[in-house]
Amino acid sequence: RKNSITFNTAMTSVQWAQSLSLTCDLKSCGLQGDRVTPSLVFSAAGTRGWQDLLHVVEMILAGGKEMLDTMDAATCNAALLAAKDQWQVVIQLLHTFHNCKVERNIIGYSTAIGACSTEAWFISLELWQEAMRWRVQADAMALNVLLTTLSRGDQWPLALEMLREAAETSDADVISYNAARA
Repeated sequence: RKNSITFNTAMTSVQWAQSLSLTCDLKSCGLQGDRVTPSLVFSAAGTRGWQDLLHVVEMILAGGKEMLDTMDAATCNAALLAAKDQWQVVIQLLHTFHNCKVERNIIGYSTAIGACSTEAWFISLELWQEAMRWRVQADAMALNVLLTTLSRGDQWPLALEMLREAAETSDADVISYNAARA
């Protein structure tokens, strides 16, 4: 008996193009994917490279409301994580997902902040500020990612200032202090 679980299971053992094909087969059988389906496609695409991942995102966005309805924060975070080695792609995906009304969350922002390379430290700071403007609940782990990115970008004075501010609100932990001086 065919159902979304059967298709999802098959997707875990094939390449991204085949998993995308299985998604189409799922629809042709009159079935609808569940919340796991896009995550599996993103994960498979991410193992091949960010170009394939972008292709999958474009196909999902072109797939209409049914495909967009299956995308949630966890699915989008899987896509961001799959592209983590290409900070420009991660930023593009993050904003694309937000434009599609996917809920903003600290995991997505942390992934994007962490993807920023040392020369893009200012973008990580902008992302942090954006998350705060949207009232995304930050945690010590997200702060640590930001502090590490700033420190690696030779912005340790800024990292120390942010650490001081975080210590006042008790968002900092022992790892935060190490991240700021890294």
